[in-house]
Order: sequence, then structure tokens, then C-alpha cells
Amino acid sequence: MVRIRVDDAPLGARGLGLVLCAVAAGASCERRPNNDRGASNASDVASASRAEDSASFVDAAPDGTFLSDVARASPGESVERGPLNVLYLTIDSLRSDALHPRGSLPVAFGEDPARFAPTLAALARRAVVYTRAYALSSYTSMSVGGMYGGRYPGELARDGYFFGEYRSSTRFLAERLSSAGVHTMGAHAHFYFRRGSSGLEQGFARWEIIPGLVRNNTTDVEVTSDRLEALCERLLNEPEVRARPWFLHAHFMDPHDQYRPHREAPTPTVARGARALYLGELWFTDLHIARLLSFIERQPWARRTAIIVSADHGEAFGEHGHFRHGFYLWEELVRVPWMFVVPGAPARVIDVARSHIDLAPTIMDLLGVPPQGDLAGVSLRDELMGAPVRERVVWVDLPQTSDNERWRARVEGDVSTIARGDNDGTFYVYDLRADPEQRSPLARTDPRRAAAIERYRQERGQFRDVAPDQWRPTPRAR
Repeated sequence: MVRIRVDDAPLGARGLGLVLCAVAAGASCERRPNNDRGASNASDVASASRAEDSASFVDAAPDGTFLSDVARASPGESVERGPLNVLYLTIDSLRSDALHPRGSLPVAFGEDPARFAPTLAALARRAVVYTRAYALSSYTSMSVGGMYGGRYPGELARDGYFFGEYRSSTRFLAERLSSAGVHTMGAHAHFYFRRGSSGLEQGFARWEIIPGLVRNNTTDVEVTSDRLEALCERLLNEPEVRARPWFLHAHFMDPHDQYRPHREAPTPTVARGARALYLGELWFTDLHIARLLSFIERQPWARRTAIIVSADHGEAFGEHGHFRHGFYLWEELVRVPWMFVVPGAPARVIDVARSHIDLAPTIMDLLGVPPQGDLAGVSLRDELMGAPVRERVVWVDLPQTSDNERWRARVEGDVSTIARGDNDGTFYVYDLRADPEQRSPLARTDPRRAAAIERYRQERGQFRDVAPDQWRPTPRAR
């Protein structure tokens, strides 16, 4: 059994000298891959050894959160000046309401998030949390491409296929960072991210994929959080990390379907079927994120490191007659968790709409890289450090591909306007406060609908859409 200690010193006073690990009540820390191929004895030995190492410097506390006393700053002590390192963790298919309420919707399908994501729940209590965060699109290729490009995916040069390839003419975040002297790393666990497939590796000094992955265009049959965490540790042990500021994007895949069972995951009290398995996958991912954060805290550069946690998109479990993700822009597909743990930033909750369009300029700002005017978003650093928060319009973009038609969404306050079709031919307008599940669009006679559509049309011209250079549309049958 792992023993834990909780330190109540405020995060801002301690900079980032912390580790947040969490294990569901009664769960063992032993790492078990839980895939159909099983695990070798060597893997089991390595997992047990790493678990013992993680457990060696923490003590117990009743609420299941971990905070080590390594590299702790005294209350009132200022954080170190200069550029930070940035660890960006994304969890594939993680819905916003896995961690916090979405309107009147229950958190985590009626379950306690602290049971299925105790590390992330503990992290959220010490972070700047955006409860109304939007991904740039509803599936990985488009959302990650937009995050890296700092623009909406329809504005980036690409080939037009569902598992699309971005062209070298697109200037990605890693290219901007590398040219400014930042050491850039990517760690991934899906075949789409292999070099020469997506184009997303542009600019990364280190771009690593877990070896031996099964290629499957329709689902993800792997369990990989344990292997991805080990890969991250290996990258963060390299000499370049100690020599200069660094950026690491690690993309955890396990909540992606197929939802694999994990023997030690908590048993849900409400969720059943696929939703229960999904929460078990989240628990498994959370466990290995805990180990990664534990490793990071033991490093001399920990107190100069910012941690960002989010997802590339959400997941549907029958809402709007849809399962999994992609193809549409409903809230369950594009609302994602988003939290920042930044040295010197006081913990708080921000309940206004924000978008991943601001991710690239924010990361650049944290790393000390000057802003660049061709990015569509703005840095959130001042907001993270306590500046006043103002409402802004958020856009979500799903260009037409070989597998889906064009969708675009505009969110202003509680009003969501979704346009479907090449020429924005069909509109759906929702009051998210009264109807967070988007069950009933506003009636045609409702003046709010006409006003929302007019604002959409007035602002639609800001986008500089790029036609894909290969195009064989075969949209899915509806």
C-alpha cells in the first residue's frame, strides 16, 4: 500500500516544486500493462521496481493525494525568473465532464472524479482550471494539427484525408520553439504519429513513438500509458533537458476506444457498460501521469516547469445518436478539460469559454519566445497570473475530409451556433445554459437564433481556409 502526505502550502508560494500522484483507494502501485498480449517477466520486474521507487519518498494521507516535500519553496518565496520549461499532457478522448460539471450534467457520468482521476483531481485544486475549454476540432488529426499550427485546421495546408498529412509549408509550434533555442520533444502512442504519416513531427528535435504498435484505422486496440510514461522519463533524462529550456508534448491514448478493462480500477456505482470501461481507462492513465509527475518533481529543473493538461477532443456515448468521436461538433465531442500549473500562478477556476487556439502563443510566452503575429490566438499568461478575465468568442472547426462533411461552431457566452455544410447551409443554435446537452435547438421564430446566425455570418470572413491539395471526398452515410 502506498503512503501519502498532503502539504497544504499554497502552490503559488511553492512554485512548481511539487508532485501530484494519486492511486484509487486500495489499488496497488504495481504497473500492469493489461493488454491482450500480456506482459513479460522482465516488464513485470521493471514495473514493480519503478513502483517501489515512486513509493519510497511519499507518506500516507486520507484523501489519496500526493505531494512530496522535494524542492519545496518557503511561503512567500518568489519563483525563479527567466523562461520556464513546459510539459504539455493530452489525454485522448477525455471529455470535460470527466473532471467537472458541464452545465447541469453530472461529473464523470455521476461518479466521483477523485476515484477515477485522483491525480488530475488533485492537480485541479492547485491549478488554473478552465471549465469551459474547447478543442479546435472533434478528432485528433484536426485538433492536434490546429494546436501545433496555432490556427484553425481548415487554414492549414493538408491533403484532405481523415488521417490527414500536413504539408511542410505549415509552420508548427515546434519549429518556432526550436528556432528560438528550445529543446522540443514529442512522445506518442498511436501509429498515426509515426514520422512521414501526419507531418506533425515538423520542428521536433526528438519525436518518439512507442515501438510495435498495432495499426488499425478504426479503433485503438493497445494499452500504452505505462510504456508512454517510461518513454517520457527517458526523454527527460537526456542531457539537452538539463542544458536549456524544453517543451515536451506527451499524448496518452488509453481512454480512446476500445475501452479496455483494468482489474484494479475502482468499480463504478452509476456508470455501466462502455462508460464504466472508459472511466477505468481514465484511472489507468491517471495512475501513470502520477508516476510521470513524481519523476519530474525529483529533477533539479522541476521548480522551473509549467504543466498543462488537456485533451485533443471529447467522446460520445450515444448523445445525438453518435458514439466515439469525430464527424460532428457537439459539446460532448469538443469540450475538454484544461488546467495550468504554472510557477507563481494562484489556483483559481475560470468559467468563461476559451479555446486551444490560444495554446501555441501561451506556450511560447511561458518559454520566453517572443509572440508572432501570424498566430490566431493570444497568450493566456497574464490571465493565468491573475489578470481580469473577459468573455471572448470561441470557434471550433471541422473541415471537410474524405470521411466527413464541413462543420463549424461559434460559441459566445451561453449561445452555441453550429453550421453544417460547405456553405454553412444548415444552422443549429442552442442555449447552453438551459440546454447543455444540445437536445433542442432554438426555434426559427426565436429572435436569439436569428441574431446568433447573423453574428456568425458577419465573423465568418475572418477565416483563411485552405483547400486540401488531394481531394477524394467520400462522406460517411448519415
